[in-house]
Amino acid sequence: MDQSGNKIMIDFTPFICEAFASNPAVYKTIEKMYEKNRVKYYQTAKKNKWYNHELLTSQSISKEIVMKRTLGILLEGDPDEVLQIIKKGWKSIYSLVNSQAFVIPSEIVFKILPPDKAGRDKLDTLTNDEFNSYAMVIITLASIQGKKLDEQDEFYSFFIQNCHARLQWADEGLYRFSLQSVTQENRKKVREFKEKIYAEMNINRFWVSHTNQEASEEMQQISNALSFLFDTEGLAASIIEDEPLSETDIEEILAAYFITFKNQNKIEGAKFLAAGHIIKSLLRAYRHLKEQHFKTSRETLYLDLDTAQHEAKEARLVAERQDLIITQKNREIENLQKQVASEYGRAVNEYRDNLKEAEKEISDLQQRLSSTQAELEELSKIILSEFEPEENLEPVDLSTVRGIIVGGRDRWHARMKEVLPDTWRLIPPDNEIDLAVIAKANIVFFFTGYLSHAVYYAVIGEARKKNIPVGYIKRINETECLAEIQNQVRPLRNKIKEA
Repeated sequence: MDQSGNKIMIDFTPFICEAFASNPAVYKTIEKMYEKNRVKYYQTAKKNKWYNHELLTSQSISKEIVMKRTLGILLEGDPDEVLQIIKKGWKSIYSLVNSQAFVIPSEIVFKILPPDKAGRDKLDTLTNDEFNSYAMVIITLASIQGKKLDEQDEFYSFFIQNCHARLQWADEGLYRFSLQSVTQENRKKVREFKEKIYAEMNINRFWVSHTNQEASEEMQQISNALSFLFDTEGLAASIIEDEPLSETDIEEILAAYFITFKNQNKIEGAKFLAAGHIIKSLLRAYRHLKEQHFKTSRETLYLDLDTAQHEAKEARLVAERQDLIITQKNREIENLQKQVASEYGRAVNEYRDNLKEAEKEISDLQQRLSSTQAELEELSKIILSEFEPEENLEPVDLSTVRGIIVGGRDRWHARMKEVLPDTWRLIPPDNEIDLAVIAKANIVFFFTGYLSHAVYYAVIGEARKKNIPVGYIKRINETECLAEIQNQVRPLRNKIKEA
């Protein structure tokens, strides 16, 4: 449940991947499973929304590889393989869940991680990923084995809330720290803080300024001390300069200091900036390295090649099937040509017999065409004519008339219903027309601005059959349209039966 009491629905897929990647003891098991059908697992995982999701890509390279392999295995949906991984990495949890009908996550965790002799909680020694893996493995096992889970358990609720918050962090940016998340007022203070550090410490956004002779003594000392750490790993401090930071990056580092410590101590802020400069540059370099790794790694390239070859093979099979169909159709064409030749004489005779009937049909169609053209000319005159209101004429009481208007859009219908009495009905142009309704009308109007030919011919045919007067309207404005109706109903009052 969230804070509003609504039940939280979560897809646990990325969290299961993360749980398995947190335990190196299962890496070989996952790798063996993956290698059995790696092309299929890779193709399935790569098409899934979680493959490039931040929950998977925000981890180290080694963990991301394990998570993406796990994703393919999970999506193929073999529960036995999932159980095999859990047995390998979480034997105690597997045994406890397997022996219980009702699973209480917190009880299981405290059984496998009891306090030490000094009473210290062993949960405090777990990393966040390890802690989350315990909860996720318990939930996954309970689900696979059909065990009832205590969803009111505090440990379970905490884990669910944490998963929900992490999804919001990744998908919506909630709880995520960035310069954009800082208020405008504080951003202004951070900018001023940066300028003061630049001025007093005599540095700028480039790392080289931290160690040169112009920098303050404090700045040189802390920067040199931090640079020594590169020596311990046999790396050059110039790595930092390969990832130059912008002024916005510098402000983001100082914003982290300011929001946390809530002061503008220039010396402490400069020290934090020096360390933050190295950390941010290395993090950015590592992110670029990860991106490059997954673009150029042998596994990715080979699997992409296998995928392309598989798709090419399928394309060839499709082409072969098409060739087969073409050959079959050519044979059918040859047979048809022979049939045509043999049937030609008979068809000619039959054609002569039907010619007279066809000529009669053509004559009927010409008559209908003339009638339709006359109707179209009448309709065109109505459409092209300008509306000229008739003044000083007594309005017709439209409530005494059963009128129908065919055509027009829904919004226009809504406006016309406000000015027409209840005895009138409006019919959309694309509905199936009930001609029995037309037969009960005193008069039928067509709205020429939005009307289908099929509906028009069906309705006008019924109107003529029942000798019902027909009118045409084109005004969109409801007042002007009402006047059009009045003008056409007025001279037909004697022909219209009162409702």
